[in-house]
Amino acid sequence: MKKMLLAACCAGLAFNASAEGVDVATHAVEHAHPAYEGFYYGAGIYAEKLGLKGDYIATNERSGNIFNRETTTLGGTILVGFGKKMPSNQFYAGIEVGYDFGSNSNMTEMDKIQTTHTGGTFTVYDVHAKRVGSVPNVAIRLGYVDCHSKMLSYLKVSGKWSKASVTHESRVGATAALASTLPLTTLTASVSGITPAVAIGVEKAFGKKGTIRSELEYTFGRSNTVTAANGNSSVKAYKKDTIAFRTVLCYNVKIGR
Repeated sequence: MKKMLLAACCAGLAFNASAEGVDVATHAVEHAHPAYEGFYYGAGIYAEKLGLKGDYIATNERSGNIFNRETTTLGGTILVGFGKKMPSNQFYAGIEVGYDFGSNSNMTEMDKIQTTHTGGTFTVYDVHAKRVGSVPNVAIRLGYVDCHSKMLSYLKVSGKWSKASVTHESRVGATAALASTLPLTTLTASVSGITPAVAIGVEKAFGKKGTIRSELEYTFGRSNTVTAANGNSSVKAYKKDTIAFRTVLCYNVKIGR
């Protein structure tokens, strides 16, 4: 019986020591590293693969793809946010506003010729595709903090505002009459607006107030169709789904204690 009581006491002491160790480690992280607790701001870089596509749809003449291009771009990013660990000191929630700034993309395909099905005429057309590199966003982050490694693993859901368009300019006439004097028909389909995005990432605290994060983000595409006033033709623009990788250095400012 004495041996059983002694074993129980030892087990209790070991459990209490372990719990106290966790509390001490958590307490030390909270006081030495304001990360994940309060306001923060940061700056970094990103790489993104993006694409634009355009289709032309005609009731009595020609239809098909008129533009399809993908490219990888590099840019910078800045952000500000606020986050807080839950009472358990493990689960994390935060909100942030970010701004990606890259170069604008202006892509043009000129003097493309296609024969139509009406009266032996044919069409000369140009395609102008544009994408604005400045993309603001608002995001919510939910994650889990490992107090021993000072690392946050998180899921980020955001809404991103972007601007892009595909413009189709065409002239239709007889073979010998195709010149700049022919009437010009212009249709522009814009795919500007808010699109949803999701990202997964990890963030590591270092020093007193610094963190560094890396994340992989997927942004959903969108499309829009614009029809000519006479109803005979339409242009459909697609902003394709994109994938981006982002690395950001952050500085944390703890409030309160």
